[in-house]
Formats: sequence, C-alpha cells, structure tokens
Amino acid sequence: TINPPFPVEPTPRPTPKTTENEDCATDRLGYDFAVALDGATTLHWSLVENGAALKAALVVAGGGDDAWMSLGWGDGLMVGTECVISERLDLPRKYELTSYERSGVDAMPERRQTLTGTAAYEEDGAAVAEFTKLISEPGEKVVGANKIVWARGRGRIANHGPRVGVLSVDFATCDTKRLRVKTVSSKKIRAHGGLMLAAFAGCLPFAAAAAAAAASRSPATATPRAASAAAAAARKSTGPGARLAPP
Repeated sequence: TINPPFPVEPTPRPTPKTTENEDCATDRLGYDFAVALDGATTLHWSLVENGAALKAALVVAGGGDDAWMSLGWGDGLMVGTECVISERLDLPRKYELTSYERSGVDAMPERRQTLTGTAAYEEDGAAVAEFTKLISEPGEKVVGANKIVWARGRGRIANHGPRVGVLSVDFATCDTKRLRVKTVSSKKIRAHGGLMLAAFAGCLPFAAAAAAAAASRSPATATPRAASAAAAAARKSTGPGARLAPP
C-alpha cells in the first residue's frame, strides 16, 4: 500500500446534545430544551433549520380546552411586543400588541402569518400549543435578541393576573435569566384607562377597579361610604408599586 503524504484524521463522531443545566432537560419528544415558566407552564424548544428557526411548544398543565397562552419577544413591556398566541386550542397565530387594551391585540396580516408546524390540542388535561417560527423575518423583531415575554390565562385573552414573566434566553445553550417585570407609574395607568390597563397588566385588583369606576360614573347613586372605600382601594392599588406585566 502507498502511504498518503499527510496524516488522515479519523472522522469525528457526532456529539450528543447535552446541557449542564438540569433544569433545561425535557422529556418531550422532538425537543432539546425545556424551561418551567411557572408551576403549570413549560416552554419546550429546539433550534431547527440550521439555527434559523425556533420550534416551540407551550404546555399549560390543567389548561384543558379553556386556556390561552402567549409567547413573545420585545423590551419587556406589553406595548411593542410581537408574540404567538393560542386561545382555547385555536391554532397559534402571530400578533402585535399595540396598546394596553384588548383591542390592541392585533393579529398580523395574512402575508405575515408565516408560522409552520402549528398545532393546538389537549394532552392529559394540559393545553398544548406548538409552532415553528423563523428567528429573523423582514420587518419583525428578532426572536431571542432581546427579552422573551410569556403569559397565560383562562378563556379568551384578557387578564393574566400574576401568570406572566420575562426571560432572557439563549436558545442555543439554554442559558436562562429571569428578569423582573418593569414598573409604570400610577399616572400612566390612569392615562391609559386604569381598569383595562391594570387588569391586563395584573397590577390592579378587578373588584377595586370596578368599584372605583362605578363610583366615578354614578356619584349620585353611590353611598358616601362605598365611594370612599372604592377611592381608597383604587389609590392603594395604583400606587408607586403598581407593576406592568407584558402579555
């Protein structure tokens, strides 16, 4: 035999995908990583198409067929976030959040509904929404370039209460950092129509807001005691510590 003029390197074997963070392990077939968002919600994902797309599954334990769930990307505030939402096992679709009201949850036009592999179903009592989204698309935010925001609730999308969070995630390594939800002043809450903003942001108890709104609309029919209690509840709930949570 004739020896080659240079040493032949052995063909490297593929390295199995592993993570040093045990919290990132997933038992869901077809996915590489998972992060528990809260006690009931888990995000599973893989990078596919040579890292050009995110394949994701949101799973809400106990959600059944009456849950809504959202996964988005933005600066950590609600307005300006682009997200994927599934309501009551409807197929996931892309949305833009343009205001603090329910009417500001705007579905993107059909030409921008580019998700693939969409599915929504109930699995052992859990609500599951699956989709694949390109990391970068013309005119849209880059997925994972800034912050990841998530939220969930019951029925049609509305008040998520405390079921909301903000993450910084490296989808390639599962390096995850949980971030604090940003705050807004009570003046801004009032300027955007207190009750709807605060309910959507999870920072104002619904009963107190409704009582305050009713008292302000009908002062002639509200008793002095009820009006005073409603006003005190509203002041307490919209103080400096009120927090704006992204969807």
